Amino acid sequence: MNNNLNIIDQLEPEVASEVAQNNKIDRVIPGFSGPDKAGSEQIVEVPISVIQLTEKDIKKLEKLEAKVKDAVVEGWKALAEIQHYEGGRLWKINYPSFEDYVATRFDFNRKHSMRLVEAGRFLLLLDKGKSKGPQPTRESHIREISQKLPESHRVNFWDKFCEEHSITEKSIHEITAKQVKEAVIEYRKDIPKEDLPAKAPRAKKVKVSVVEKIRTKSLALLAKVKDQVQEHPKSEAIVLKLEELEGLLND
Repeated sequence: MNNNLNIIDQLEPEVASEVAQNNKIDRVIPGFSGPDKAGSEQIVEVPISVIQLTEKDIKKLEKLEAKVKDAVVEGWKALAEIQHYEGGRLWKINYPSFEDYVATRFDFNRKHSMRLVEAGRFLLLLDKGKSKGPQPTRESHIREISQKLPESHRVNFWDKFCEEHSITEKSIHEITAKQVKEAVIEYRKDIPKEDLPAKAPRAKKVKVSVVEKIRTKSLALLAKVKDQVQEHPKSEAIVLKLEELEGLLND
């Protein structure tokens, strides 16, 4: 992926100007951008109204989805990349939410998919930070790190943890989530309190209307049907009708 690609440059001048003005940005960089106070990278959202998948985008999505289905560690990375690539352009055009996308394409529930995405983001962070330690192969090893440490400390923590425990590619499978948790607790003691991730507030249960549930499920089903009719001789006409239904559901 070209991390220097500027999505604004790919748009028509009038649209590009509007996107930049509405989002109060000079340029949009795919994936992650500027650090927050803890050094973590922020995600740039791309408005869905300007998303159009190119042939290159489609091929990239197909390649990443194949990794999600056929691999473990590489699959986590691929899932994280699909979610964040250019603000979500690979899935936003056909799905109302990332949760709907993974539920339709891979049959993952929300909790499981978010854990895998966080694992993937951590592994991509290790790649970017040129970590010297072997990459973890269990999501449970990563969970405590992602939840309790700011991104700016995660690569350093993992390298230090691997060095102190003499972890190699062969012995990585022997470490336990408990060992990682204990090491994270100890490591946090040296981080200023204001830099530590805030505790996530307990989510309030929101009652979703029956109509909204039907709409969400219907949109996900239509997206799946659109994907499956591509080889049909009348695929263009079918897709147009499906898009009309999508429009009615979104009104």
